[in-house]
Amino acid sequence: MDGVNRIWRDAKLRGVGLKRAKTLVTAAEHSIGSREAQDAARIELRILLADYEMQTAREAELMSLIEKRIAEVPYVDKLLGIRGVGLKTVTGFVAEVGDITRFDDPKQLQKLA
Repeated sequence: MDGVNRIWRDAKLRGVGLKRAKTLVTAAEHSIGSREAQDAARIELRILLADYEMQTAREAELMSLIEKRIAEVPYVDKLLGIRGVGLKTVTGFVAEVGDITRFDDPKQLQKLA
């Protein structure tokens, strides 16, 4: 408590003293180093990592399926040939627009956008 109070005084903080330092130290003794909290945090971290791995595997499986199916759509190779445009962007575009051959003019596609 004395050390905390000394730091506060050196910093010339107002409204602090031994009573506040004692409250702070008491709270820290009960909150820092709690074994139960560490165990619970480890368990939660393991659960979150398992969920992350499962979702990553699901995404990889889904992207593999999308990659196979999107190849069947006409002109996808041209869309993928645009620099900076990837599979996810093209998939979203095709999902929103549908078959682009139904448009007679690029202006119609712009209007849809």
